[in-house]
Amino acid sequence: MNPIQDYLKAQTGWPALFNIAQIFNFSLAYVLVFLAFLGITLNICLTIIEMHFALLCATVLIPWAPLAGTAFLAEFAIAWTVGMIVRMLIQTAVVGVGLPIFQTLALPLTPGGDPLFWESLALVGGAALFFFLSWIIPNRAVAIAGRGMALGIGGDAITQGFGSAARGVRGFVSGGSTIIAGASSLLRGQRATT
Repeated sequence: MNPIQDYLKAQTGWPALFNIAQIFNFSLAYVLVFLAFLGITLNICLTIIEMHFALLCATVLIPWAPLAGTAFLAEFAIAWTVGMIVRMLIQTAVVGVGLPIFQTLALPLTPGGDPLFWESLALVGGAALFFFLSWIIPNRAVAIAGRGMALGIGGDAITQGFGSAARGVRGFVSGGSTIIAGASSLLRGQRATT
């Protein structure tokens, strides 16, 4: 990108008016490459932030896994953490692949030190392709990795938890009514003896 920037800086004064279309094209190429790398940087920053949130939630939610009624909380945390680990791995691989790609897309210069226009367009295309790859591939990997996570309870863990709670309340109420019935029969028996 430096040859494009140097070329644009050299185009000053009256001769620049005769090269206005070429200056506009090179400026557009420069801005597009810059925006592509800005998007890649933002994607990596957001991935790192999301990874920290996934680990934060995992430390709180994974200990709920042994309880049948709350295991769905641990499923969510494990799936998110595994998905983020896979996303970080793929993101690192994409960035690692990008280095040799952009070394092959280095701009050849004319004898005067100016970049060639079509090679600048190839650099824009490579940056745009790299931008889309760095957004699409890790997100698809996360979707595949997080899709099949389960702790063996099934997808209806919430329903099972509520069912267990309802059975516990019903048992508590029936136990309470048995105690009341036993106490009332005991009181009736004591009144009969007196």
